[in-house]
Amino acid sequence: MNIVIAILCAAITGTFFLSACGSDKENSGSSKNNKITSSSVSAESEKAESTVSVEKEDTDSSYSDSDTTKITLNGDSVKIEGDGAQADGGKITVSKAGSYFLSGKLNDGQVIINAGKDDTVKLILNNAEITSSSSSAIYASKCGKTIIVLNENTTNTISDTKTTSGDSQDDDSPNAAVYIQDDLTILGEGTLNVNGNAHNGITTKDTLIITGGKILILYRNIILQIHMIMKKLQT
Repeated sequence: MNIVIAILCAAITGTFFLSACGSDKENSGSSKNNKITSSSVSAESEKAESTVSVEKEDTDSSYSDSDTTKITLNGDSVKIEGDGAQADGGKITVSKAGSYFLSGKLNDGQVIINAGKDDTVKLILNNAEITSSSSSAIYASKCGKTIIVLNENTTNTISDTKTTSGDSQDDDSPNAAVYIQDDLTILGEGTLNVNGNAHNGITTKDTLIITGGKILILYRNIILQIHMIMKKLQT
């Protein structure tokens, strides 16, 4: 199966749009103002590839209700039903591999992933809205792979604020609304809005794979800061 990522960046409004679709042709914006510039995307050119072999988990959005921890966001508080996650006010810490179903709105908090170095953590977003005024709203500090699933017919919003700390050019600083230390996969049939009000939209220290969903990124400095960017994925 060939999956093509269509990239459209509207430079005037400072937005970035990503969508994954089943096609053998690479898509790009038709407007002369729609372009990706070196100031908006940062990647290690020696690692940039046009194709990559993806694993089954990179295209599988399914999950089992019985094995999934349910996290309900209630403004300034969080309710957790299941194992592997704890909450301290609006700060949620995921400490082991597994699936985590997030819904509701968190006014000022974070999802922090601090699991095993080879663990895979799947975050299933179901009309989830998370805003952080202090750091990245989703911050995977230790994890082999983070998978973000966008549930069908849902709109999910991940935001930091202008007061969020971090250096946009510092590799070791959580400098984006979504900051992942290792691999990141995004898939599903829903929509993801990322608001990088302080610095960057999405930063991942390793491989980024997008096999589904619609992604809209509003950013201040850099749209995507990644170590490997793939335009075409093959399985």
